[in-house]
Amino acid sequence: MAGSVFGYARSTYDVAAAVAEQLITPGFLADLPTPVAELPIHLLGHSRGASLVGELAHQLGQRGVWVDQVSTWDPHPVDGIREPTLFNADYGDAPMVRYQNVVFWDNYWRTQGDGSLDFTGEPVANTANLQLSEAVLSDGGYSNEHSDVHLWYHGTVDPSLLPPANDGSEDVPQDWYGGPHPQRGASGFVYSRIVGGARPLTGLSQAVGGTAESAALDWSGANWPNLLDLRVIGGGQTFDAEQTIPLSYYHADADSGATVSLSLDVDQNPYNDNPLPVAEQVVSSSIELRPNQTLLPTSGIAAGSYYISARIADAAGRTRYAYSSLPITLVATTPEEDDYVDISDGQSLDVTAAAILEQHPQSKRLYVYRGAAGQLNTFEPWQTAEPQFIGGRLYHRGDAEAGSQTAKLFVSTDNAWSNPFRVADVDGNGLVEPIDVLYLINALNRARVSSFAVVQPLTDSQAPERYLDVDNDRLITPSDPLQVVNWLNIQNRLRRGNAQA
Repeated sequence: MAGSVFGYARSTYDVAAAVAEQLITPGFLADLPTPVAELPIHLLGHSRGASLVGELAHQLGQRGVWVDQVSTWDPHPVDGIREPTLFNADYGDAPMVRYQNVVFWDNYWRTQGDGSLDFTGEPVANTANLQLSEAVLSDGGYSNEHSDVHLWYHGTVDPSLLPPANDGSEDVPQDWYGGPHPQRGASGFVYSRIVGGARPLTGLSQAVGGTAESAALDWSGANWPNLLDLRVIGGGQTFDAEQTIPLSYYHADADSGATVSLSLDVDQNPYNDNPLPVAEQVVSSSIELRPNQTLLPTSGIAAGSYYISARIADAAGRTRYAYSSLPITLVATTPEEDDYVDISDGQSLDVTAAAILEQHPQSKRLYVYRGAAGQLNTFEPWQTAEPQFIGGRLYHRGDAEAGSQTAKLFVSTDNAWSNPFRVADVDGNGLVEPIDVLYLINALNRARVSSFAVVQPLTDSQAPERYLDVDNDRLITPSDPLQVVNWLNIQNRLRRGNAQA
């Protein structure tokens, strides 16, 4: 499309505009009836190709499509600037400019000087730039270092040593990595969504927490929805089956609202009918990326390994997909007989994290069913998590550390509004503090009554945010904050007594 060196030539502006239109057109690829732009986009280009992919990202942005990553190798727009000796051409190519719709841009370049016979690359402003050593690249690879730049990157995709990685023309020298250059697995392809390595903030858009500034984009014709950077909050990869999973993502659609559908999928292919739908929510229109957090329920999903999948679609049917970079694992949580205790008949049970880890070294967990008459005594702060259904019964979950390990305590009661680990710990952070009193007073003030009844949640997604029923009478009354005040007073007296002793 770009013509030839000795014939006519089109600029990268023209080629990018043509390609961008095809990427949003259904059927551009013969085996894909939907637009290519439905999928996350990573654009990679060498030399003039760097100018092309930079402008292609710009053209996609004007249509409303966010690009997850741009990778450029020794950029050289043919624009009459720094052209090699004996090659004095100007095709009017697009300059290297980063626009607002690029999430991450990494650039790899080297130079032999403006007057050399070889094409010279250039740094790109507001990207993660890595200057490669001309002296190192001259030892092996291609006869010209301009081509060695993409060969160096190829070695970060394929780390083979025996035989060495080969791009189809040249072997990748192992001694190109380390020394003045990063180690082989520390740069390059590691930043892709496929690998999922941490991206340098210098190449990451400010819209997603990076430091890279971007040129303004004309959004007037933008109409595509976007969903980016789907991930588990906290970075965990293993969860109990039927547990809700906290997620975050960014979304944008300049001209309309859209619907986000969340699923679990056995692979990262949205077109092979594997997704298991679990949640849906509506998001409003926005030109800029907006962060969002949500809970992904897993009730009814079998234990196993899954990718988290998200689909965003607007009323016109324009759709984009995103997947988590790494799979999550759902672990079956049906209590084993040895890990289960029933104290509903009035028994008393003392529990510590150390005892759970000692008595249940494999599962590191204990399940307790406590009826109204049962007495459960815990002797340390337990960090509570979202209540969840296990085997048809609602369990409260608490975590506590002992040494370097975490013990999990699951307690099932008939009142999800009462903290079974420490009744006065209203916010479930493992501590009893004055703010717990404030939560209760605020609840009574909002209700504008002296007492109101609590309702048993029906699902884990309806579980209460606070354990407001301190005295376990299924009512929120002034007695509940008083119980917390009494608890605090007792602890203060105990502390004063210990200090005097």
